[in-house]
Amino acid sequence: MQHECADAFRGRVFAVSDTTFNLAYVLGMVAASRFIPDDARSPVLLGVAAAGYGCLAGRVRNCRRPVGSRSRGDIALSATGMPGAKR
Repeated sequence: MQHECADAFRGRVFAVSDTTFNLAYVLGMVAASRFIPDDARSPVLLGVAAAGYGCLAGRVRNCRRPVGSRSRGDIALSATGMPGAKR
């Protein structure tokens, strides 16, 4: 994501991305603490997590092209500013 934005916004994009990740991590732990029993054994939650990872793996496998493939490089650069571009 940071590779695909202009230099002027790169720091802000990192800050938003980092904050979003950390917030999701903490909220995930809070949600898990509500559902996991006191003895920390839950075959049902283990099955749900395994199914979630399986769905995610299937989705990743079905992705045919990377995010930046439409631009064939750094989309923050203009056509004349791209390395190797003819002028």
